[in-house]
Amino acid sequence: MGLTMKFAKKLTIKELTGGKAILRKEVAALADDGATMDVGTIYGKVTAAKRGRNIMPDESVSEYVRFIGQFRGIGVVGPDAGATYASSQLILPEIASQVLEGGLGAIGITIAPLRSNAASDDDDGASGDANQGASLEFALKMTARRDDDSAVGYTFGCEPLIEPKEDEGLRRLALLASPKGSAPTATEEASVAPDGDDKGTTAKGGRAKQAAK
Repeated sequence: MGLTMKFAKKLTIKELTGGKAILRKEVAALADDGATMDVGTIYGKVTAAKRGRNIMPDESVSEYVRFIGQFRGIGVVGPDAGATYASSQLILPEIASQVLEGGLGAIGITIAPLRSNAASDDDDGASGDANQGASLEFALKMTARRDDDSAVGYTFGCEPLIEPKEDEGLRRLALLASPKGSAPTATEEASVAPDGDDKGTTAKGGRAKQAAK
């Protein structure tokens, strides 16, 4: 049986599960209030992020962070359970969004602020710079807990499958592609490669100097 790949405008829990009504029905079938079920896994690399806002029909405000990068999601409930979704944009429930926001801050990626006077933010393009090649890799397992006190009947949870961390590969390529005159210092270059990697490489000689031996 081949892998089913679906491309989404933006990756969300709604996309993975088929919508709130389907997820609510699945969660309601759990035996007890407080019982938990898996919803799916979401993983990928974040290269940029920006804040957004939705004005709801009752005029309440819902804010979120839109992550830009390369993402995959695999749902385990709904009509397309088992299918892999791919997107360049990702919006997560707050509990999962906070995990990525913390990881971005740790590696120096700033979240672009909400555009002034914007009632909503639903454009398709990335906002802000790619942070000089920095990117955050992550993998999350998303869960839903039956919550009879919640308006929708459930609350979300998440479990990091790996510790969100900087993806060194993209940073290395950014340094190699730096225009002449903006090359990294020896200290900066040394910080890119983990200990034991690229032994014998120097800021000036690089691989060519090593190969000449």
